[in-house]
Amino acid sequence: MITPNKGKKANQLRRSEEIAEILLLRLFRRGLLAAQLPRFLKDVLNVIEDAGTIPASAVNQRLARLGWDEETLDTHTLELILYLYEGQTSSVPLEAFRMPQDSLEIRVS
Repeated sequence: MITPNKGKKANQLRRSEEIAEILLLRLFRRGLLAAQLPRFLKDVLNVIEDAGTIPASAVNQRLARLGWDEETLDTHTLELILYLYEGQTSSVPLEAFRMPQDSLEIRVS
């Protein structure tokens, strides 16, 4: 018997998979190679965790100091990374990733 809880978990997993696919496509379009993805994602999360609250543009500056191209990460891609990192599948609709949010600040609690 399938309980409502299992159905909700399946939907969350499917949504996370969709978001992960969108994230990977965005990063590949910006020139990242598959072998670079784990290190890049780790660097992004380290920058955010170290800073607490940080403008998205500052994340790019810190990544540039680590050797990444400053054009690799945009606000939407950062939101996708955080969405998957936090594991909160109901907090951000997919449409939010398509709207410009240039002055967005990121806060990790």
